[in-house]
Amino acid sequence: MALYPGKRKGTEASQQGETGKAGDQGKPNGDVNAKGYTGSGGSGGISFSLNGRTLMSLVKPQYNSEDEGIVVVRIYVDRSGRVTRAVAGVKGSTTMDGNLWKTAEKAALQSKFVPKENAPDEQVGTITYRFVRGS
Repeated sequence: MALYPGKRKGTEASQQGETGKAGDQGKPNGDVNAKGYTGSGGSGGISFSLNGRTLMSLVKPQYNSEDEGIVVVRIYVDRSGRVTRAVAGVKGSTTMDGNLWKTAEKAALQSKFVPKENAPDEQVGTITYRFVRGS
C-alpha cells in the first residue's frame, strides 16, 4: 500500500462545483456541457450562463425571419445586473446571419440579472438564442 496506494474503494467522493461539498453541482435537467453552475437556464429556445447570477428578465427577441439557427451572445454585466455590452456570433453559434445577430444583441442588451454587490465590476457570460421558423 505504501508504494502503490491505488484507489480506495468507497472513500472517494465526486465533486464538481463551487459549494465545497461532495457531489456535482447543477440542475438535473441542465446542459452537461454548460460552463456555469447556477442560473435557471431559460425557456422558449433561450438559455444563459452567468456564473453566480440569477435572472430578473430574459428578453425574447422579435423574430420574423425565414432564417434559423443558434446565436450565442457574449454578455458583459455590471454589478447592478445590467447588460452593458453584447457581442453576437461567439463560439457555439450555428448561423452567420447578420440580422439574427443584431436581433440577438438587441434582446441581450435588454435582459437583466439580479444585482450582486460583491460581483466583479464587469462579469462575462453568455445568452444563447435558438431561432426556429414558426416560433
